[in-house]
Amino acid sequence: MPSFTCSRQLATFEAGRVEDHGSALPREILEVFDDFEWQTQVDEANRLQECSPTLSVKNVDADSEFGLSAVGDSSNFTFITFYFYRGILKSFFGLIKRPAVISVPEVELSFAQARCLLESFLSGDHDSILQGLESAA
Repeated sequence: MPSFTCSRQLATFEAGRVEDHGSALPREILEVFDDFEWQTQVDEANRLQECSPTLSVKNVDADSEFGLSAVGDSSNFTFITFYFYRGILKSFFGLIKRPAVISVPEVELSFAQARCLLESFLSGDHDSILQGLESAA
């Protein structure tokens, strides 16, 4: 079973400060997501103009990271994603291949889409994550 760490950044935090939850099981990470007071945090973020509320999850074994930042207003907020993973970067018409950290472009997601992709990340379903991000773009 993969090893995960989880952290979150609240709207009231200074940039760079996070609340580290350390090692966590997938169900515990989903609980952190579900219990995160997203609406309240989005209101605070808009009031303070400092940080967006963010949940970041790392798969330590796969050296990958998936994160969600809430933006908008409390009555209609969405999530901006970030996803990094180790993969093979191809160049020169696919003739040159080298290992690299690949960053997937950010996309905007609904609450349901965000939770679904978080579940995919926690289950190690890389293809579903890429498909979900691509279809949301």
